[in-house]
Amino acid sequence: MANWYYLQKGRPHGPVTTEDIKKEIAAGRMGANDLLYREHDTSWREAAYFIDLQGHFKEQKYDDGWVLLLRKRDGSGYVQKGPFTKVQITSLLKNGEISFTDYVWRKGLKEWYKILAIPEFHMTSTAKSSQKKELPLPIIESILPEDLSAITMKLPMPQEEKDIRPPEATDESDVDTQPKIENTPIKKNLRRSKKGVNQEIVKEAQWVRRISFTRYFLELTSTNKIIFGTGVIAAFVAGLIILTYVSSYIDRRRRVLKSPEISYVPSNLSTKKKIEQLEERKPQPSESLAKQIESKPLPTPMPTPMPPTQPPPQPETAKVVEVANVSPTYLRYEKLFDGKESARLKIFSDASKHYPIHVIFSADASQILGVRSVRRAFTLTQIEDRDIDISKAGMPPGYYQVSLSCKTFEAQTKFNFATELSDFKKKLFQHRKQLIIYHNEERYSFIKTAARLEKEVYKFAQNVKKTTSLNSWRNFYRPWRNNFDRINNKNISSVNQSNWSNYVYAEKWFQLKQLRSEIMAQIKSVNNSKTKGLPINNDAVKSSALDLTRLKEQMIMTTLWRKD
Repeated sequence: MANWYYLQKGRPHGPVTTEDIKKEIAAGRMGANDLLYREHDTSWREAAYFIDLQGHFKEQKYDDGWVLLLRKRDGSGYVQKGPFTKVQITSLLKNGEISFTDYVWRKGLKEWYKILAIPEFHMTSTAKSSQKKELPLPIIESILPEDLSAITMKLPMPQEEKDIRPPEATDESDVDTQPKIENTPIKKNLRRSKKGVNQEIVKEAQWVRRISFTRYFLELTSTNKIIFGTGVIAAFVAGLIILTYVSSYIDRRRRVLKSPEISYVPSNLSTKKKIEQLEERKPQPSESLAKQIESKPLPTPMPTPMPPTQPPPQPETAKVVEVANVSPTYLRYEKLFDGKESARLKIFSDASKHYPIHVIFSADASQILGVRSVRRAFTLTQIEDRDIDISKAGMPPGYYQVSLSCKTFEAQTKFNFATELSDFKKKLFQHRKQLIIYHNEERYSFIKTAARLEKEVYKFAQNVKKTTSLNSWRNFYRPWRNNFDRINNKNISSVNQSNWSNYVYAEKWFQLKQLRSEIMAQIKSVNNSKTKGLPINNDAVKSSALDLTRLKEQMIMTTLWRKD
């Protein structure tokens, strides 16, 4: 039977069975509008949504009266207001009178809920999307951790004020059991303007905002009073300084206009006189000399001989430099600026370009930000490409495992990229919380599939020695092969290099997929040898069974909250 979780005082409780939930409904301690979470679901939903529980709720008549729980201005507690209709709540949200983080209650609910957790008001949140203001995710969209008992989420309800908690919703509830209302309810059938804005609500909101300055000052706390007084004094001093500067500037201008001797504009009269005196001192040519100059013809200039141009040199044909074929004798690496945004990986080898170097960066299980897992492969054929700039490779910040290979040489290391940022660990912690549900699904599915394959492979290895005749072998192999082929998982068949980031443990799924293919080939080889009466080597099948056991144990020990 399915495991259920329910909310009590803002905290998830469970797991419980379906029969326990039905008993709670029959006892009247749970209503159709209360939120439930069923195992393997992705979000919280109202109890009436589940088909298993439909028909078990008592028919309740709701008067559509919503009660608001608002925090007081001085922060000393909460105030209840209402009842309001759904239209009135929507109008108050649009006018900014209340927010989606305020609490609301009506008959049929066993406790207070935030407005954003009520599906009836979701259209209001989508209508405000035109203002480009992102609202917080509702509680029904939150992702549960692996251990639901460790959840510390609770509603920000005041513990000391017990009179503001609504009673449990039952059929016998009457007006006296409802919460006390502080203000008068808003009138029904309110007139609406052309733009759809409730005019009476706007007038009431404007009347509430008209608070005298004295009352506002008295309601402030002692700290706010000191800050307010300091701000007033600072504003007064700043205004006095500005006024003094403006008045002194006006006085200076008046003095300049009254006394012509004082002038701040430089005059250009002396400059003009100097230019005229210099023009007079220049020697003027006589009239006879001017006539002689005009009568003499100017000599025609002789063309200067140009040196003969030489043809440009012909370009020489480029010589092809042959690169020697050098086999690698070593493979080393150096990590530069490890953990920083400018991190680099430098590879050293004497191999020529005929022997490319293969580099693989991989990270899974919430070691990186933004995606579930990463695998990037590089093939370095040129010597100048052996200095890898991680920031230009398009990889997110995180902790990476690096594997290098060139011909017969291999090397492995760990590499940290941009992990020394001030907010990296905070973002990684939030990212891990978002991956909890995917981590649990993949982890349980992987362990179950690996355990079934391990069991069948060990069974095959044992019966290879037990069966002696060909008839007994065929009686065993055919049903065993059918059972083995039925062990399949969609993650094994769909994982590949293109959708690597869709899995939290893509590397493990890829290893399991390759190991299953190897086991199939080994089983076919043993079956052919057994059928033809040839010698049988069963060591490869046993080794593959041990690899399955090792993979399963690694996944059992895997957790998102490991230390990096």
